[in-house]
Amino acid sequence: MASSQRNKIFINNINLGGISGSKYQGRENSVAKSVGIDLHSKPGVIQANWALKKDSGATVDALVKAIVVSTDGYSYFFSSTSGKVWRRTGAGTWSLIYTTVPTTGDAGCLGAMQYQDYIYWATENYIHRIAIGDTGDWTSNAVPNWQLLPVTDDTYHPMVIVDN
Repeated sequence: MASSQRNKIFINNINLGGISGSKYQGRENSVAKSVGIDLHSKPGVIQANWALKKDSGATVDALVKAIVVSTDGYSYFFSSTSGKVWRRTGAGTWSLIYTTVPTTGDAGCLGAMQYQDYIYWATENYIHRIAIGDTGDWTSNAVPNWQLLPVTDDTYHPMVIVDN
């Protein structure tokens, strides 16, 4: 092998195969794991993906696992540990708007979504909600402990809409 070829890695048409469900078999030209690479911006070129950047300053001080992009024009970020809820404007301004304090169980948010005219978020034992029209003042208008969950879980309460 020529010395100019020694340090190069050749991958044939990786952008045509996508991500495989298994490292043992999959579609031709697919890969099982690809972390931090961009296969699609420039066809035929593998390059590093853009790194995430924290733009909230010191405002967001806990891990966020649930985000709701709401029809009221704001994005809401729910702490997975502290019960805090932050709002981000389209211009990038962050503010702490609410802290969930459930009657029982942990306060960390385990799932959140907007459905119709409400934003719902779940903690270990409860579903909480606020009407979209009332998001200007979460402290006065949020309804904590709105519904007791029939199955309590301190790990997950994923939320999806299922149409019948």
